[in-house]
Amino acid sequence: MKNFACFIFLFVFTQAAWGQQKETGLYFTVKCNKHVPAKLVILTSKSVCLTNNPIILSNDFESVSKVMNVSDQVYFDLKLTSQAYNRLLKIQTSFPNSELALVIEGNVFTIYKMTNTQAKSVLRIQGPRNNIDLFILMQSRLQKLLTSSNQK
Repeated sequence: MKNFACFIFLFVFTQAAWGQQKETGLYFTVKCNKHVPAKLVILTSKSVCLTNNPIILSNDFESVSKVMNVSDQVYFDLKLTSQAYNRLLKIQTSFPNSELALVIEGNVFTIYKMTNTQAKSVLRIQGPRNNIDLFILMQSRLQKLLTSSNQK
């Protein structure tokens, strides 16, 4: 419950600090400077700077799994459309060591590191089990977003 209270504080703080809310999607992380303000990553409490626009939009998300527990980890899987997956492959080829930030309703939830391994159409978003409340909240927001976009 303590993590949930911290999340609520971070949510209110980041909304006020950002001014304009970033849309849900995957963004490149970039080097911070006076023209690119830092954002707080909810899961790590580290600062990160993002590009202005997402490279993978929320309508590029095909589905989101339920939150799962395994040992001391918690995760959910985010499946990309085939077009988004092909874009991710091109990004990985062009920028092999880049980092992508998963933003959900204006909040930087976590960082996804592009590695030398093959990009996948399903991104596993995971963290320590003590953050399960945050994972449940963010997964439910993604699920709601996907459900509402499928009804349009």
